[in-house]
Amino acid sequence: MDDLKLIEIIYGLSDKCIVHRNKHLEKMFLSKAEFNGLICLEKHSEITCKEFSERMGLSLSRGSRIIDRLHQKNFIKRTDSPSDRRCKLVQLSEKGKKARNQIDKEKERCEKKLTSGIPQKKLDRLKKELLELMEKL
Repeated sequence: MDDLKLIEIIYGLSDKCIVHRNKHLEKMFLSKAEFNGLICLEKHSEITCKEFSERMGLSLSRGSRIIDRLHQKNFIKRTDSPSDRRCKLVQLSEKGKKARNQIDKEKERCEKKLTSGIPQKKLDRLKKELLELMEKL
């Protein structure tokens, strides 16, 4: 264990999380970008297409393509903005809310699996240390 580098542990954990997420994506017939798009939408609010793209860290045109695909799959609804007719607002549809609930439940199951048997103080310390590492990158 002494010769194992921290980055190798982080990559291993990341790889396992990605495999788990990808299985969930396949069940829902979503691309990674569509999955992330659902995550960036809150269940009971609507946002502009520009805000959607900003939350995802994408250009407006790339964000619009993801919005189009999510809309075609009936995961989101698009409406005209009352203040600017050139602007569209997006929000989760009923199908999108159900999908988001599934995603949240799966994340919660994974969280419980990862943290089971770890005392809360140790878990809090681990989270703090991982956040410090994340800030360094």
